[in-house]
Amino acid sequence: MKNRKKANISNRIFATIIDYSIFTLVFFLYAVCFGEETIEGHKITGLMLIPIVIFWFCYFVIIEGFYQATLGHQLLNITVRQDNNKSIDIGHSFKRRILDLIDLLFLGIPALIAISTTEKKQRLGDMYAKTIVLEEEYADE
Repeated sequence: MKNRKKANISNRIFATIIDYSIFTLVFFLYAVCFGEETIEGHKITGLMLIPIVIFWFCYFVIIEGFYQATLGHQLLNITVRQDNNKSIDIGHSFKRRILDLIDLLFLGIPALIAISTTEKKQRLGDMYAKTIVLEEEYADE
């Protein structure tokens, strides 16, 4: 097994920006097409939120679970692995993604602090799921 090289923090930031830009664009288009028009814009409530949750689950959890990376990660050649370097599954992906909300609510500051101060360069979600983010070329089994 090659030496595992942790993904560069700037690549991780750009991957996150790409991924959440895609999510935000889909959410915006969905709101415009199916939301209730208000003075402030378009509003989605109740059962109409279910497709957005399903899209989040498919994009972040299922794609990452099957391909070891979201589109943003793939574009920047980084991949998610278990901390023992084995492939992740949907369960690992769900665990690491469920804590994205903490990072997003505080503008990514918890993620930056965790990545900068932990030995394995892990976000809170990575620590919980026991995953690491690697440069793709260093992630072979």
